[in-house]
Amino acid sequence: MFQKDNPTQVRILELYLDQKSYQSHLKTPHFLKYKTMTIPMVKSLKLVDMEAMDLDTAIQIFKKMPTQ
Repeated sequence: MFQKDNPTQVRILELYLDQKSYQSHLKTPHFLKYKTMTIPMVKSLKLVDMEAMDLDTAIQIFKKMPTQ
């Protein structure tokens, strides 16, 4: 994702089932390749731990918009 008013500010959102799943992902070949290849592009990196919202709200947020 990027900020509309500042398109050079990129945000990457990744969701994991739990901490174990996240730690496992960090060891995968595709992630290690991504991490190595993008080092020169990353100006700053801040990982933010988040809490999940309730399932009903999440479903509403991620529901597809009706097609026209």
